[in-house]
Amino acid sequence: RENKINEIQNYIDDGELFGMQSFKSSMVKLVKKGIVDEAEARQYADSKDDFNLALKGLNIYTRDGRRTKR
Repeated sequence: RENKINEIQNYIDDGELFGMQSFKSSMVKLVKKGIVDEAEARQYADSKDDFNLALKGLNIYTRDGRRTKR
């Protein structure tokens, strides 16, 4: 209602403690476990750049859902 759609991803990421996980974090975990091929996961990622950073363990979002500068 308040047009804060950009914050949804942040809430999902923060909700990992309660069992929530994003598609991106799920794919990263599967790649790190060797279950899914990295190139194939990247092909289906919502954002290839975000996926690459997450695979390196980097978070590019601030607490309010805005992208940080790279």
